[in-house]
Amino acid sequence: MLGSAVKVKDMSGAVLALGIVHLTYFTDNQGRRVWQRSLWRLTETSRRVYFQQGTLTA
Repeated sequence: MLGSAVKVKDMSGAVLALGIVHLTYFTDNQGRRVWQRSLWRLTETSRRVYFQQGTLTA
């Protein structure tokens, strides 16, 4: 059984250094809104998340 789709909006990214990106965005899962932040790093073989944080919003 599949769950409902999580909606993503207001995604924004900022390059902090060569190969390092900070992403921010909102997710909405059936009315549960979360402000998300993550740091991504480009390696020789892939992109990897090194930090992820989410904060519930009203």
